[in-house]
Amino acid sequence: MSGSPQNNHTGSPVWYTQPHPDEYSYNPGYGFFQKPPSAAETDALRRYAMGIAAALMGYLALGALLPLIVASLLGQPAGSAALPRNPSHQALYYMISGLVMAVSLSVPFVFYGLAIRIPRPVALPTARRPQLSFMLPAALVGLGLSVIGRFFMLTTAALLGSIGLTVAVVEPQMPDSLLGFVLYALNLTVVPALFEELVVRGVVMQSLRRFGDGFALITSSLLFMLLHQSLLQYPNALLMGLFIGYAVLYTGSIWTGVILHLVNNVSVLILMVVERTLGLPTPVALLYYGAMLLAALVALAFLVKRSPALFCIPASRALNPFPALCRIFYSAPMVLPALLALLLTALQGMRVAL
Repeated sequence: MSGSPQNNHTGSPVWYTQPHPDEYSYNPGYGFFQKPPSAAETDALRRYAMGIAAALMGYLALGALLPLIVASLLGQPAGSAALPRNPSHQALYYMISGLVMAVSLSVPFVFYGLAIRIPRPVALPTARRPQLSFMLPAALVGLGLSVIGRFFMLTTAALLGSIGLTVAVVEPQMPDSLLGFVLYALNLTVVPALFEELVVRGVVMQSLRRFGDGFALITSSLLFMLLHQSLLQYPNALLMGLFIGYAVLYTGSIWTGVILHLVNNVSVLILMVVERTLGLPTPVALLYYGAMLLAALVALAFLVKRSPALFCIPASRALNPFPALCRIFYSAPMVLPALLALLLTALQGMRVAL
């Protein structure tokens, strides 16, 4: 599937060549005729789906194995999530935890990118720099969406509680030392913002764009949701995934996703620190959330006025319709087992309320 890079209808380079209708060669089941372009596209999408599924299984395997190594290095019992009491050990704990997060997420998808032979500039579009006139209002919109996502999170918790189910929320423990807190903050903000964006909005979404931007956006956002491995975080992750993914498509830069993701994570960290240290009375919290929603509406109005066609996705040039693309992707071998494995990790925190 390799070929000389050209530009597709969105202006992004492509690294593959479409089957030429005038070329004939022997194909099993087709004789001395070129395989129909739609069938070639089906084969390519199924191959990509299996590659993504294998990367997800690799992520889960490394995510289960590497913490055991971390626990061994820190002299803790296997499976223990308790924060060490020694401040220097706390810093080491979060330093290693950040490395575990980065390695377990990035390494499997590096192999996926190598397997499909996608060039680095295509998989990670870093050449462009997003304009400040877009990033500032987009960041406010993202903060407003995080407020809506929090509402959905609380609604989900209430609905589960109404049927006797609770979801255990395990929040990372705040360390005592300054160095430990810095590493703790980096693990909550920079590490996920960088590596999740490089993987989800980078390698995964960019590789799927050959099957249409809409398909790539929705599929990568669903995977982003499942990677959070928490039922309560699913609504917010899906909402933010769709918004950040579209912003990356619109600007043509992976840095857009990193910045928007980072802004959202930093706002969560600030709220967490304020709640744990000073407390956050309900009226103050409601005032903050209301201000974020109002700012988001104003910023959204500015963006739409600046570009009336802001949220229009170019028509797909895929040879298969969108429902067929979904059927091909999710019916590929290993895809459903990989998605179910991610879902089961989220269900582990569910308990029956007594």
